[in-house]
Amino acid sequence: MNKSMPVWLDSKALPILDSRDVVIIDASLAGIAAALALARAGHNVAIVEPRTYPGREITATLNHWIRPPQGMALPALPELIRTCIEAGGTTTLNGEYPLHPDAVKRRLEDLLLAADVRMIYASLPVGLCFDGDSLAGVAIGNKSGRQVIACQILIDTSPSALVCRLAGASFSDEPQRLIPGRVTLEFDHVGSLDEDVLAVPSALGVVGNVLHVHRGYRGPLHVLVEAAVLLSYPVTDAFEMTRRDIEARRKAIDIAFYLVENIPAFEHAELATTSYESAGLLSNRLASPPPAWVEPLTSAAIGGVQAALSAFAGPVRGIWCLGDAARLDDTARLSLCDPIMAAQTGEAFGQAIADAWPMPASLTTLTMQPQRSCGQVHESYPRPAVREPNQPQRGRTYTWHTVPAMPVPLAYDGDVLVAGGGTSGAMAAIAAAREGISTCIVDMNPGLGGTGTYGGTHSYWFGRRTGFCAQSLAVVNDVHQRLHLPPAAGPIPTWNIEAKVYALTDATDRAGAKILLNALLIGALVEGTTVQGVVAATRFGPVALRGKITIDATGDGDIAAFAGARYVYGSRRDHAVMWYTLHQFARPGRTRNNFTSTVDVSNIEDYNRAILAGRRRGDLSHDHDH
Repeated sequence: MNKSMPVWLDSKALPILDSRDVVIIDASLAGIAAALALARAGHNVAIVEPRTYPGREITATLNHWIRPPQGMALPALPELIRTCIEAGGTTTLNGEYPLHPDAVKRRLEDLLLAADVRMIYASLPVGLCFDGDSLAGVAIGNKSGRQVIACQILIDTSPSALVCRLAGASFSDEPQRLIPGRVTLEFDHVGSLDEDVLAVPSALGVVGNVLHVHRGYRGPLHVLVEAAVLLSYPVTDAFEMTRRDIEARRKAIDIAFYLVENIPAFEHAELATTSYESAGLLSNRLASPPPAWVEPLTSAAIGGVQAALSAFAGPVRGIWCLGDAARLDDTARLSLCDPIMAAQTGEAFGQAIADAWPMPASLTTLTMQPQRSCGQVHESYPRPAVREPNQPQRGRTYTWHTVPAMPVPLAYDGDVLVAGGGTSGAMAAIAAAREGISTCIVDMNPGLGGTGTYGGTHSYWFGRRTGFCAQSLAVVNDVHQRLHLPPAAGPIPTWNIEAKVYALTDATDRAGAKILLNALLIGALVEGTTVQGVVAATRFGPVALRGKITIDATGDGDIAAFAGARYVYGSRRDHAVMWYTLHQFARPGRTRNNFTSTVDVSNIEDYNRAILAGRRRGDLSHDHDH
């Protein structure tokens, strides 16, 4: 297949998951504040979030502290920030409020649930629905395939301006360059440390050659180290974003190596984790001038960034961009990475939309069908065909909407494609790439390791630790040694989760495999009876990945099931499945075993129920999930 030739998703009836006035993409602080403002103004709101937790400006970036502006007392902070601080019960220390990560996630979810805002995790927009020229909904992709949410307004708060890209937006031309982004490292068991700023050598590549130290909520042994590093900008596709994330993690781990080897307070400290995502600008701006459709809508300057409503207008009526791509100067765009400013701007934006855009009582003009039809299969389109799940819950009656056929760019066409980046998938990619054949690995997490990292498993007893298993332990132990950690050895080897993420991701990258992270598999490429690859939802839009050999290392057999292989979900007798856990971190870097319930992960609605329930299981932990 010609790599410039797209794969086609055929016209198909998709289940309508919900009908809302407003759908917000990304449960960022700006998005949550806007959602609450709109919900309190009487609108029905849903949030679609690709991660499994909210509040990315705090949580994904590991920004577990709040430093109020000089003279601003706690009651004067935005509601979201104030309640997150109160939820953790912390007091100010050196001018900052340490944040409790689990308390932050729960409090943000509780606020949304109380306002009847629906949250849909582990999902990404993959297309838009229109009634003529009017926005009528958004198609999302996840482990259950594709579904539709009917809506009149879409507010895109993602750093990649995903919805605007799906709508065909034009962006400003900006030269490729390196700009500062922030990474954070979390340590536990740190020794006596009085400094708030640490000088480091220029060889580390830290902007200004200084690290900023923030005290964690657990006391003086718990420390977060923040560094500004140079990262590529602008980012325009998912592979570029993965490359940037890998480089950011390398820089963070180099800082960790330096600290444990050269700063006495860190000699016996334990690295718990590093930022899952860097903080800083990712996407370039939407092109100016703003579209004509926004001209009749007037508002006062949006609080926080002090910009007109038109600065946030997307390419299609009803689409708004409240993120990196807004038509703001760099200072204002960067301020949206700050939790306080993001919350202030989101609340003001939501109020402005509620005032400027009174919506009629009818929800939408989306065409609905009581029964699923097959749509039209376009034999003239190049094969392979895309096979995907039909609906989230088997046996349930849905209302359907037929979407037109759409092209999906072919982003990889090579020898081997590994779907799933757990320990087995990573070793498969490393082995293939070391043989000199083109290899690509795709995973839903921000790094590799799967159950053995982001799944919270840091030790395992079963099996023979030879061959590829020994190779996996060897690369992890190389990192352990540099971090002054004991080796993963003995009858039940225990590893540092962050060390394993770095070791497997770095080894896969250095072997020459292409890596695609933060991507959700939504379909299989099939020609005849042969699987030829996958379709994945990414933060820059859906892509097709093709391999002469496709290795299904998803752990759930997703690609085989998508492709049409016969399977039984759970046990053959009663479909009961193994226990699940949204793993609990008892302390930074250390999880506790807590498998106490079940979930149908192939059903995105049950998947989301399990996330919300799992985060509330047991006492308040240090954190849940990653």
